[in-house]
Amino acid sequence: MKVFLTMLSIVLGVSAQSIEIFVQNDKASYAVGDTVVTAVVISIPKGFHLYANPLGPGVGKPLSISIGQNSKIKWLDGFAEKPQKYVQDNDNWVWQWEERAHIFVRGVVVSKAKGKVDLAINVNGLICKEACIPQKKTIPVSIVLGSKGAKQFTSTLNSAQKTAVSFPVVFASKSSK
Repeated sequence: MKVFLTMLSIVLGVSAQSIEIFVQNDKASYAVGDTVVTAVVISIPKGFHLYANPLGPGVGKPLSISIGQNSKIKWLDGFAEKPQKYVQDNDNWVWQWEERAHIFVRGVVVSKAKGKVDLAINVNGLICKEACIPQKKTIPVSIVLGSKGAKQFTSTLNSAQKTAVSFPVVFASKSSK
């Protein structure tokens, strides 16, 4: 099936389309006990949609996000801005995003350690227009520990939390630095 989708996307000339991902922490640095919120902002190519998670009863591949576990930050949960409902036919519909998706991963600092924690966020999804293109990217993120820092994107975070839906983030078992 994957080979078929890839070939179809090449024939239709959409293979060059790809999501862009920007990652930002809500603070510049964190102290023990602080809540860490890391934003994963996914830009979706014009005219395409990205399937959400949960997907809904329709056909598509739900977006998955995973982040590395370590002994300094205990990851708690994920949430996302509410996606749009798209009706595929009379009986089926899916949740999807167009243009941009905001997903947030929340954790708490459990170590008094100081320094930088380097992690990787893995994004795996499917964008579609006339054809669907699998998307798989790994984005590095660094979290600085040692002192309380000022909030960096409070208004975006507050706005997202008002309409947020739960998002199933996988917390990988491999430890990071």
